[in-house]
Amino acid sequence: AVLSGARNLTKTDQEALFLQAVCHYQLNNLDEALALFQKQIKEEKDPYPECWLYTAKVYHAMHQFGKAIDVYKDYLRQLKSNDPNRRIVWDEVRRCANGIELQYKASEAGVENMGPAVNTEYDEFAPVLSQNFSNKLYFSSIRPGNMGGRRNAAGLRDERLGQYFSDMFSTQIEGMSQWGEARALHHLLNSPQHEVMLDFNKDGSVLYYFKGWSPERGQILIDTFKKV
Repeated sequence: AVLSGARNLTKTDQEALFLQAVCHYQLNNLDEALALFQKQIKEEKDPYPECWLYTAKVYHAMHQFGKAIDVYKDYLRQLKSNDPNRRIVWDEVRRCANGIELQYKASEAGVENMGPAVNTEYDEFAPVLSQNFSNKLYFSSIRPGNMGGRRNAAGLRDERLGQYFSDMFSTQIEGMSQWGEARALHHLLNSPQHEVMLDFNKDGSVLYYFKGWSPERGQILIDTFKKV
């Protein structure tokens, strides 16, 4: 709605048009962003140099690595030799070169959805394979039903505006290839705080996980699976 409402302003305001294009890029509306950046490069008397930078970023995000490299270099030509952005942009050029090379290599792995018993409309992340069972996977998820219910940023219950915190889960293959229902780990591990899977030790006897009231601050804990 904000982008649509800004159309009249962007007809005459160069900065507003540029910011609208950046917004489209940040929202992953790549075709719209590309059209707006190219319009500024073509029609503006003195377009912002960053129009070339973002055009390259759009091509990069589209995996059109050759075009991205060309436009990154167009942007570099407009920078002074001591501009700190030069090093950052050259790193992006190298990433594009790696992308071109990888396009012609055979894939070493495939990506498949694990099915509705595991993958949901909510967040599943931090997967860790079991060290002892080849058919078992651990992961973290933020989803309804997690211990503690909805909570605000301070960790207090808030069923109206709060968010669920992450808990740890496990799943295993049933039959030939079907992943079974995700099961929450024990309540001595999961709590109203965030819990995030990190890893196991080499023999799988120790679990390392994160616990905290925010995803950025907390403790790294261990569990040895010994019964209390």
